[in-house]
Amino acid sequence: MEHGKRSNYLTKKCRCSLCRDAEKDYQLRKKYGITLARFNQMMINQNHECAACRVEWIEWEKQFAVDHDHATGQVRGLLCQGCNVALGHIREDPKRLAGLVEYLQRYSV
Repeated sequence: MEHGKRSNYLTKKCRCSLCRDAEKDYQLRKKYGITLARFNQMMINQNHECAACRVEWIEWEKQFAVDHDHATGQVRGLLCQGCNVALGHIREDPKRLAGLVEYLQRYSV
């Protein structure tokens, strides 16, 4: 069996890091138009931290989410799951986010 093939991973013939990376590279290219190498470079550029809240990647069990502009498809950065979900819930609207910040400041102790 030749390792580093996506088909090995999909058919569950192999779960080695080479085959797993081949699948991850395929998914990143398909969904966001970036390679696994670019994803890894983004992680390095962000110091393995969420681009928004700066939590370290080691604190998260799940992979960082690739954040992108839904209108243009432009990749913006890598977010922890919490920030990615929050951004989705406010519909990427800066006014909503500002309102939430104002609300929290008003009721903070």
